[in-house]
Amino acid sequence: MLKKLAAVLAPLSSLVVLPTAGPADASATGCTSAPGGLGAYHCGSAYGIGRLVLEGRSSDFPGVTPTNVCYPYARFKYKLAGTSWYTNTYQSAGTCGWGKGWIDVGFNAWMANNSSFSTSQINSANCTWPSLACVSIFD
Repeated sequence: MLKKLAAVLAPLSSLVVLPTAGPADASATGCTSAPGGLGAYHCGSAYGIGRLVLEGRSSDFPGVTPTNVCYPYARFKYKLAGTSWYTNTYQSAGTCGWGKGWIDVGFNAWMANNSSFSTSQINSANCTWPSLACVSIFD
């Protein structure tokens, strides 16, 4: 039975077309524990294609007891292709979020290969900068 199946499939093996790899999806999220209530954590995200980061997000979750999160400041640390490290801080437009606070920042920039894209956030629910939450950027 197997010999017959192999004989039928053998001519078809030359018809198999394997797709070529395209640019890697650079969208990723990394999280770390954060100051605040029980279970509080902070996440940093990079959205893009390959090493091209189109947008970054800093998200803070205050823990198991939801609270109104206001006035977030986000710190982004990254390395652009062919340059040195940058650290920039952005303030939200004054909005509040129930149970989490986030800031989205448009980058539309090429990051250095084998570098990291990291965020941290301080807001009304936590008054201490948490550790950086990072994702790796590479080809």
